[in-house]
Order: sequence, then C-alpha cells, then structure tokens
Amino acid sequence: MIRLIVFLILTLSLNSAFAAKILKFKGKVLVNSVRQSQAVSINTGDVVEAVGKDSFFIIGYEDGSKFILRNGKIKVESINPKKKTSTLNMVRGLMSTFINPKSNNKFIVKNKSTIFGVRGTKFMLNVTEKDSYLCVCEGKVEVSKNGESALVSRGEDITVEDSTKELKTSKAIDQMWTMASGSFVDLGITIKDRK
Repeated sequence: MIRLIVFLILTLSLNSAFAAKILKFKGKVLVNSVRQSQAVSINTGDVVEAVGKDSFFIIGYEDGSKFILRNGKIKVESINPKKKTSTLNMVRGLMSTFINPKSNNKFIVKNKSTIFGVRGTKFMLNVTEKDSYLCVCEGKVEVSKNGESALVSRGEDITVEDSTKELKTSKAIDQMWTMASGSFVDLGITIKDRK
C-alpha cells in the first residue's frame, strides 16, 4: 500500500511539473475547433488557435515558462513529463516565449521545415506561409533544417525560408530588436537593454 501511494505521488508530481494551461486570452481563441470562454488545460494532440489580428492566448507551464501566440495556430505534438519535453508544431503566428532558465525541461518548436530547440531563453518567432523569423532576446536557440544547424544568441536573428540551404545568423536590426523585446509586455516580462 505504501509503495502504491509513493508511486501515485511521484506520478502526480511528474505529471504536474510539466502541465500546461491557457492562462489568459483575448479575442477568438479555439481549442480543438471549440471557442473558449475560460482558461483550460492543454494536452498532447490539442490544436490551439488565436483567430484575427487582435486575438492572442498565453500558455503557461508549472515551471514558470510561458508563451504568447498572436493571430496564430499551434498543435501540441507532445507534453511528456517523464522526458521533461514539450514539442509544439507552429503553423503560423507571432510567438514570444520565456523558458525558465532554472527549468530542466526541453522546449521544442517546429514548423513545416525547421526545428527550434530552446535553452532557458526569451525569443520571438514569427511563422508565415513563406518563412520563419527568429529573434533571440536572451539565451540561445538552436535552429535546425535539413541536417544544418545554427546557434542563435542574444541580439541575433535568422530568417529561414523553404528554399534556405545554409543557415546564417546576423545581428538583429534595431527595429526588429525593439519589436521582439516589446512583444513580452503582455507576458509581464522585461528584456534587458541590448546595449
């Protein structure tokens, strides 16, 4: 009986350590094609969509990590507490993400041709039908496509198109840095000045 209780406690603590839920939303937000009127838990297989330029949702994890997606759509490929991983397939939209640097969880964002492996960081990712733009505000993000990879660090950006063969990072121009760092306001997070 004691072993069963210990097993249940460990299982519940592992599962809850990587639970995800919608913390806040505005406008038309759908989970699995159903319009939301309150915050809900998010699970593997769920499709979450903010419809319209003024619509957004914030998803938070129990480790303090969170992201906001504006006018976009994601599919939750996996939330795996045992492996401490969360994988999202981002179809489109503007995402600003804070990954708690004290967390041991792995956070991966994919789209149709690129994988973004995140390490305790803050970044903005914009995915459209023709390309993906990433600007890193703190930490690092590893970008992978067709066997190539590039590490994008604080103050750098990268644009990846379907036709991109070689991944090249560059210093983010001031306008993009301002847009990226300002995108964290609704998350209640400030970004250190780049200078």
